[in-house]
Amino acid sequence: MHNILPIFLAQTFIIKKSYLETNFDFMNKISIYTLLLFLGFILLNTGCAKIQEPKFVGINGMHIVSLGLKKTVIGLNMVYFNPNNFGVSVKEAEAKIYIDSTYIGDFIQKGVTSITKEAQFSVPMEGTIPLQAAIEANLPALAGKEVLISAKGSVKIGKGGVFITKQVSYSGRHVLDLNLIKNPAGAGF
Repeated sequence: MHNILPIFLAQTFIIKKSYLETNFDFMNKISIYTLLLFLGFILLNTGCAKIQEPKFVGINGMHIVSLGLKKTVIGLNMVYFNPNNFGVSVKEAEAKIYIDSTYIGDFIQKGVTSITKEAQFSVPMEGTIPLQAAIEANLPALAGKEVLISAKGSVKIGKGGVFITKQVSYSGRHVLDLNLIKNPAGAGF
């Protein structure tokens, strides 16, 4: 019995020592990650304390990408001004567009847009407008008139390869200028 007890205690100590070493490494890694996360959070909060939303400037470069009997694809540039003293990248913007509360279609961003600090920038968008939506909105009759244009969707904004998804919502009154639509030859005319 006396010979078994030291062996039992030695085995128990070795198991406990191995267990403690494994848990210590694991806990040490968690502590380091927690500290880095905390420091990153502090740096983000102090470095970006006064982030301002980009200001909508307008729409330009509207053109017909393709024209069909069931749907039309429109391309355009959404122009904004970045009032912040840092640049970011924008990708995967998507929005549902409404004119006077009538759903027109879904618009998506093509590619990644780099935004410089304190500068104007354009986000190229492309949208599919089903024929039924164009008929319901009576778009030709709205030409030259002020309409309420609304957009609801999301965008990924990031810097250094880290992106966050932000919900976007816009609503404003604009004169609908169908003369902005250029390049019907690109649509097959």
